[in-house]
Amino acid sequence: ESVIIYYLGLNLRDPYLKHRPVRQAIAHAIDRQAMIDHLLKGHATLATGLLSPSNWAYEPDVRQYAYDLERANALLDEAGFPDPDGDGPQPRFAITYKTSTNPQSIRIGEIVQEQLKKVGIDVKEIQVLEFATFLDDVRQGNFQMFRLSWVGISDPNMFHTAYHAGMMPPTGGNYCFYANPRVDELTEQGQVTLDPGQRKLIYSEVQKILAEDVPYIYLWYPHNVVVMKANVQGFTPYPEGNFASLKDVWIEE
Repeated sequence: ESVIIYYLGLNLRDPYLKHRPVRQAIAHAIDRQAMIDHLLKGHATLATGLLSPSNWAYEPDVRQYAYDLERANALLDEAGFPDPDGDGPQPRFAITYKTSTNPQSIRIGEIVQEQLKKVGIDVKEIQVLEFATFLDDVRQGNFQMFRLSWVGISDPNMFHTAYHAGMMPPTGGNYCFYANPRVDELTEQGQVTLDPGQRKLIYSEVQKILAEDVPYIYLWYPHNVVVMKANVQGFTPYPEGNFASLKDVWIEE
């Protein structure tokens, strides 16, 4: 099972993206399964949140966002951004997508651009930056939408790092500037609660709230595919996709 999660980050201080119905609409407007089928040749599983299904605290019963253009359009109307000319060329609003020079991330941006256009959101520019510059922009909140991944999440305390209001940059990893007092309270409880059953209940509620609020749009958990010759022995695939077990590899004569 992979513990790598690909996601689209959204800036919740942005005048458009700060509205929850807009974020929900974007989630409905992106055909993630089509990207998995065609871009990744089926080698990924649709993501429902920060934790992968292999994590002990994973909560499957959360709001999910099937590809649904009709629902996306209705949510954008509800948010107060009506389509100015129906099927015409004028957008509801425009945003920018930032990415590193990773070719797959650029292609994801191009597909997102094509798909959001169908609901009247103009991704007017895909800004491709050297990785250090790109990450610095993310950490400073200098973006509207970006694509990154979390790798190797094992403990759900990561919810505190990624979503607690006190962990906004430059302090921590709350890159989207998400703030929800109930999530703050729950993630603080999770840090001091030792009983695994209680922790699971705490993080179950966290995951349900986040699925409604959509601070990030989680795309997929990529599959770790390993191809080896038959005489290669001792290699163990790790969920985070690293090659640590190469030290144990030997070639059978």
